[in-house]
Amino acid sequence: MVAALPYEILGIILNECVDDCGALYSCILINKAWYSVAIQHLWANPFLLLHSKSFNRNRAKNLLITFIECFTDIHTVKGSSKLLRRRCSKKPPFDYSLYLKTISSPAIAALVTLWLDTNIMEEVETIAVRIVYLAIQYCQQLRTIHLARQSTEAPWLHLDQLLVSIKSLPQLRRFTWRGDLCLEILDKFSNIAHNLEVLSINFERKNYYYFNEESSNSLRRLIDSQNQLKAIEVHNVSTNMESILDLLKSRSESLESIYFGEVKFNSDHLLFKPVKLNQLKNITMNGCKILCENGLNSLAMAGLPLLQRLSVDYCHIPCMAWERLLFYHGKKLIDINVSGQGMSERKFEVISQTCHNLRHLSVYVYSNEQLPFIAHTIKSLPTLHFLKLIQCLYSNYNYTHLFDIFSKCHLPHLDHLILFCNCNQFLSKSHPPLKTLTIFGENATGEHLDVILDYLSDTIRILRVDTNIDSLGDKCLERVKSVVKEFSTKRYSNYLRFACNIEECKKRLI
Repeated sequence: MVAALPYEILGIILNECVDDCGALYSCILINKAWYSVAIQHLWANPFLLLHSKSFNRNRAKNLLITFIECFTDIHTVKGSSKLLRRRCSKKPPFDYSLYLKTISSPAIAALVTLWLDTNIMEEVETIAVRIVYLAIQYCQQLRTIHLARQSTEAPWLHLDQLLVSIKSLPQLRRFTWRGDLCLEILDKFSNIAHNLEVLSINFERKNYYYFNEESSNSLRRLIDSQNQLKAIEVHNVSTNMESILDLLKSRSESLESIYFGEVKFNSDHLLFKPVKLNQLKNITMNGCKILCENGLNSLAMAGLPLLQRLSVDYCHIPCMAWERLLFYHGKKLIDINVSGQGMSERKFEVISQTCHNLRHLSVYVYSNEQLPFIAHTIKSLPTLHFLKLIQCLYSNYNYTHLFDIFSKCHLPHLDHLILFCNCNQFLSKSHPPLKTLTIFGENATGEHLDVILDYLSDTIRILRVDTNIDSLGDKCLERVKSVVKEFSTKRYSNYLRFACNIEECKKRLI
């Protein structure tokens, strides 16, 4: 029966365990059919799969030697020669070069450290770079390359020399560079990779970048050489927004998402030409600092006709910069996430005044004083469809006032509510038409569930609570299951990941 399964069915089955190295290894031992399908998944990302588990020296050694001997001998990689000629010492049962899709130099370096039992970083990184080069040279199905320079410049200059012989990487879709910009390598990738969809640059040690620097030319060439760049990530750098937008303007018709991680934005110039990014939909800022009131001026003035989502996590944004950004783009936004930071009354007021089409709102609650502002904002957003209120851990705030507001205003579209609740009187007299209700931070009792069903039985379909299911009575559980389609009890951290179904939401907007 197992042997008779079509390869298409086996592929569907094994897609469910693509991140489980142990399960995939067990599958290759079943029979030849399972082996031929499972080996493709196992070798799509073998180094990260093994790196993510508790691995030992023998496993690391066997994996690296198996891969290296597909192309050359071990002494060539471990020796001092700068040339890596293809000299196979033995023929593997499968051509693994056809299956490898992801290569990561940090993961390779971790395995090499185990294999050689050494902490000499330059030696480790030199061999890791050579293994990465073998993958780039001979694995034409590569879709993701992650390079991180951790020691001296010598190994990476070696990679720069090796890359000269590569003509193209037609399947490469994601490229990540972490460390000081190695301009020669960026220049080489601009010549051999033209179909990137995601580009991530982490400046790490270098702490500034501006469009008039010499280093900007190499990064600009890499970006300009891409045919379908959809997302870019910029991490750990001091810059200004004008420099970033000037860098990205050539990808106006393809770029859909920008992510800023721990970026310090200095003042924009008083005179700048507005940039158009016609396809941009998402802007995310995580751990960023806007150092002056006009630090987001060029973004506020930019042409962003399709902008839909703004996520601002753990960021310092001056009130004036926030006002200007929403004044120009607030009416287009359907999703705002202002988690992990204090929001003043004025900032909530700006959301109320400008974001009339807002469908999704995620807010961190730091104090009881914020609740009236949040309640007023919710009341002024008649199209709000999804609301996530996350309370700071170890706090003791009372949401009763918020639900009193619910009971006095009409929220016909509020379907999904995620609530970190530390009070017993949730819902109050409110009847929002909730389809999904998630409550965490409160050990829900049978009384809680009875209140929920009393108020929401006509609409509620999905109910998630943070509780011990054994503490709920059989009668209560029977009533819950008779009303809702999906009922689950999990740790609150699982609920932080829940989000509204975007496709469903888009249909409702039509």
